[in-house]
Amino acid sequence: MNRKMIAGFFFGAAVLTASALDLVKDGIAQISVESGATPSEQKAVDEFKRIMKTVTGAEVGSGKAANRLVIGTPETNPEVAKETAFLGLDKKQQTDVFTLKTKGNVIYAAGNNPRSAMFAVFELLEQIGCRWFWPGADGEYLPAPTRNLSVGELNIHSAAAFVQRQLSSHPNKDKSLFFAHNKMNPIGDPHEYGFSTGWGGHSFNWFFPEDCKTIGEYFKKYPGQFALNNGIRVINQHCYTNPDTIKTFLKWIDNFWKKNPDIEYLALTARDTPVYCKCPECSKYDSSTLYFRFVKTLIEETAKIHPGKKYSTYAYSFYLNAPKVKLPTDQLVMAYCMYNRCFKHRFSDKDCPVNPRALKAVEEWRKSGVNPGIYGYHFDIFAGEPVLTPITPIVAEELRWAKKTGITHWKTEYHAKFDPKKPLWDSRPFVNRFPAYAIAKLLWNPNLDEKALLAEFCKYSFGNGAKEMEEYYTLMQEAWQKEGHVSYYFSNPASQADNVISRELIAKVDPLFESALKKTADDPRAQRMAAADFEAWKRWRDLKLSRDNWQEIARGGMSDRLDYLKSAKPGDFLYSADPAKKLKGFMETCTAEKDADGTPYIAYRPQKNPKGQLAHDGFLYGNHPRIFGHPCNWINYEFSFKFRFPAGETKSGIRAKVRAGGERFGEDFYAVDVQIGKRWITGSYRLKKENKEIVIAKKRLEEELPEGWRRADIRVVDNWMIVKIDGKLIFEGKAPLGRGIINLCSHQPADFADITVREIPSPSLAEGWHIKVPLVRTAPSMDGKGSDPVWKQGYQVGGFKNRGTGEVKKTTASILRTDKALYLKIDCYDDMSKVQTNQMKRDDDQWRDDCIELSVDPNNTRTDYFYLVTNSAGIQYDALASVGMNINKAWNGQWKTAASKSADKWTVEFELPFETFGTPKPGVNWLIGINRSGRGIIRQSWTDGSYHSPNSFRTASLTEE
Repeated sequence: MNRKMIAGFFFGAAVLTASALDLVKDGIAQISVESGATPSEQKAVDEFKRIMKTVTGAEVGSGKAANRLVIGTPETNPEVAKETAFLGLDKKQQTDVFTLKTKGNVIYAAGNNPRSAMFAVFELLEQIGCRWFWPGADGEYLPAPTRNLSVGELNIHSAAAFVQRQLSSHPNKDKSLFFAHNKMNPIGDPHEYGFSTGWGGHSFNWFFPEDCKTIGEYFKKYPGQFALNNGIRVINQHCYTNPDTIKTFLKWIDNFWKKNPDIEYLALTARDTPVYCKCPECSKYDSSTLYFRFVKTLIEETAKIHPGKKYSTYAYSFYLNAPKVKLPTDQLVMAYCMYNRCFKHRFSDKDCPVNPRALKAVEEWRKSGVNPGIYGYHFDIFAGEPVLTPITPIVAEELRWAKKTGITHWKTEYHAKFDPKKPLWDSRPFVNRFPAYAIAKLLWNPNLDEKALLAEFCKYSFGNGAKEMEEYYTLMQEAWQKEGHVSYYFSNPASQADNVISRELIAKVDPLFESALKKTADDPRAQRMAAADFEAWKRWRDLKLSRDNWQEIARGGMSDRLDYLKSAKPGDFLYSADPAKKLKGFMETCTAEKDADGTPYIAYRPQKNPKGQLAHDGFLYGNHPRIFGHPCNWINYEFSFKFRFPAGETKSGIRAKVRAGGERFGEDFYAVDVQIGKRWITGSYRLKKENKEIVIAKKRLEEELPEGWRRADIRVVDNWMIVKIDGKLIFEGKAPLGRGIINLCSHQPADFADITVREIPSPSLAEGWHIKVPLVRTAPSMDGKGSDPVWKQGYQVGGFKNRGTGEVKKTTASILRTDKALYLKIDCYDDMSKVQTNQMKRDDDQWRDDCIELSVDPNNTRTDYFYLVTNSAGIQYDALASVGMNINKAWNGQWKTAASKSADKWTVEFELPFETFGTPKPGVNWLIGINRSGRGIIRQSWTDGSYHSPNSFRTASLTEE
């Protein structure tokens, strides 16, 4: 815990004044505590005593003292009851209200319920400088140790903006205390802070008949109570019109209330799958009406024997939209799952096409007579390694909108946990600790200035580095709101890297961290925080700078990328020497000379000590930070220079170092060297563990290199090295990954000129999400075999990826277009004896077979798309879909497929006419998802393995603009 008080962050009511009221003086407690007996009030007492002890060393008791701290409600503490009017607690409130007020020698920390009284105590602790920025002791900031602690006159009366204020999480003690400290009210938390009580999430998973103990046993005994889908009963969901299902659920609910009479809310929520019943009776209703009609029945029937009980549910998945049934709103809290909003743009941003849909859906619910709560996914935007999601301004505006709209319940998912065994930057809650803290504060009062919250957070967290870190967070918030859209959940950050991170942003942010780390050198805790944020920032930066997916690169698994890098044109100059000048850092063994024609060059003449050893091993060694101008880890580049061996020299031995040691994804090694002699050219590196030389390649020239100037080009890209002399390939081979570095030396005299290093611009994972579809004059023949030569003119795709760790089957594709249609050919390699092809009628759930699933969003909505599936027989399934796997199979469009099978693969071809899917418009890129599925074990895509996630579709340009 930090015991250093940060100056300037006391509120006016807490500073020492002439009327100061002592809490501790000369290390002796000057205040006693009188409290109600509820668990939350006792938690408040314990926290107050703990912090007084930690900060001052004083033991606060309940006996007589000069001053008094009175904690409670009018119902739990008679001392509070006497002052109800003075404390502003004489009127009934629908939300949490607390008062922190002094009168004479008494501090009243009172509320309209026990948890609000607890909040008043935590407000008092904030007034003396305490802050809780994230769960756990590491996130607690306390005043510096002192023997004297006082407060001035206090007069704070505050009401919560929302009834439910929740970062929805699997509870643990640290999180629960964090929620309490920051005045939240998460329904269902079990840790005795007086929060609202509730049971269940997707609770229908646990509703069983009395003779069943699991959902599987329930399904086996009573299949008729489960959903009918494609003519068979499936466990995914229940049949909501079957009277027996209703009886089973009513009996379960009756038993629940008998056993749990004090629970405030029982969740009534479907299983978390998009499948629902299609039996004749259920098919009479749209999916949302079907579900909410069932919920309405359960509530109204139960009310006959358990009146006044309250329930919670969600608008989600197939029941997202407002139903055609009136719900019992006096007993039901319904939360709208807003995964269909754009998390990058404010609701007020008129240029965002996504958010108006979400707002319209909420308004439709309000028109139906329901005032929905909001269930958010703000911390679920990305999967994989944690990155900062700078959403604070977005959520601040959402909460102000919610308050203005009259919404009373708001929560967002916050499931990830701190793992003390992992580095801080590998913890999602830590990386996004400021947005979570800001949301907690704004849930109580949405009118707080989020910029002031950021300034406070940075001052506490980063000390002398606060200015730089505040600027970093601000720059990220601004960059986040610019290009692109992101909705739904669990996207790959690479899909947004180009929209968020720019070279200009990197040029601003890197120096900020450099400065912050220097300024916090004498403050270990502040530097630890800044260093952890720096590591998290590198993830965003590296996505843009192509240092992503290095595990796969090291294995050679990104063949498309490597093929590109081998022949890509060099980009920016990272270094270019002027041989006419002796550069700073060059060794004394170098002199600047001129040829007879005036051409400058560097003459390198190695010096030997008395023992015959070379005095220097190179004239560029150690210069790489200056050469590259920025950290050069994981850079791809081409090192070029002209060289010659002086006339009359019989020995030769130039050595060029092109990678420093320390492979991150394999064995540690010493630098990668290229040795150039008159007859032999060798590429190698040496393992640190065994001091063993590993030869990448070794080539004996047919003839000695002739006298005069020769040119060497050494390209090191990803896990590959290419060596050319005078433009002719000498050799290429696999090289280990290491830091970029250049060095030239020679055991014998040599001359050098035109020394340059140029970056090889890398197609980052982010850039791989954007393609330009080639235009061809003649459409492919669509024979199902992919034999038409025109397919070779298409954009070629490989490297399909799994979302998880399962086997990746080789899959390749070609995409092209004419002026009338988009065409795709996909080859799926496999053991053909295992390929399943069972669904042989149109719209027969072909996604259950080995198949290709296409998701096509021609208008770049990131919410709505065409969902097209074809199995290995070319049988079609098509539907209209939207985020959340809302699928309307009634749609049938005009599009063509052809398929074939061979010894080691099956092939499908698609023709998507623009007449059906819309003519491409200049400036509007299509979004396309390609997934290969099969047998429950093949689940891969051409981006990150995600399904039904518009953020994981590739952007495809289908116009010449």
